[in-house]
Amino acid sequence: MKSSCTTLKINRANTTQYNKKVIFIQNKKHTISNSPHPILFLKQAMEKTKKISFKIYPNDRIGKVSIAGGKETPLYIRVVHNRYPRYFKSPYFDLLSEKRYRSTTGKMGKSIMEQIEKKEKALFEFMMERQRNNYDFDAFKAKYLYYATDLLSKMEPLLFSFLSTFFEDRGQPSLSAILREGYRSEIGESVLTDLQSTLKPPIYARLAENAVHYAPPSIPVYAFCRQREPAAAPLFSVMDWENEDTREELLDFVKNHYPDYSHSLEVYMEELINCL
Repeated sequence: MKSSCTTLKINRANTTQYNKKVIFIQNKKHTISNSPHPILFLKQAMEKTKKISFKIYPNDRIGKVSIAGGKETPLYIRVVHNRYPRYFKSPYFDLLSEKRYRSTTGKMGKSIMEQIEKKEKALFEFMMERQRNNYDFDAFKAKYLYYATDLLSKMEPLLFSFLSTFFEDRGQPSLSAILREGYRSEIGESVLTDLQSTLKPPIYARLAENAVHYAPPSIPVYAFCRQREPAAAPLFSVMDWENEDTREELLDFVKNHYPDYSHSLEVYMEELINCL
């Protein structure tokens, strides 16, 4: 009996009683119990089987790049479907190797690679839960990159524009000019942390109050990421928002710690995702 599933084996010890047949599809055991249509059962079992494998690996064909205060070989992803491999760059490695993350990842060393692998594996599992039988690599890759999109990064230009305007209104045009393009060299969390430790408390309190009305919800989302993973680079992806448990955890956190954002954050996040 021929099949497109190369690991298929059928126990032919009993060719007349279906209840003693056992089949293995991709090393998974299936027992046919009193089935009048063994071929139909076989087809259904094969359709339900995930035929996609996934691996994260360092691409030694490419030179090392700067990340987390050192040099590392770029990570790539190999996706195999029906024994046919396809490849693409790890979106998390690509993001965290940007120079604006240096102040955040500089002290993380090798642990940054562990964080990247953890993120990629979680994303693949998320994708597999939503994968249908009509697999297409280009569609899979497009969806993978979409769900990996970091929403905090998408907020950065508007956050830095707000900070620039805030200091321009305070009569500090030089600082305003530096902040206007600051998102290209630093992430918002680092700048906000420095401002909080440098500005007088009433000034920073006014900045935080204005941010509720004139800036994206970067402040509460950064705080949420830091609370969840204190030693990791702060990332909050489309996958995180689409994950019902994580989304509810964020909304509860904001309601308890940043109540001024509790009515606007969900609307903002949905609008941001719709613009991707």
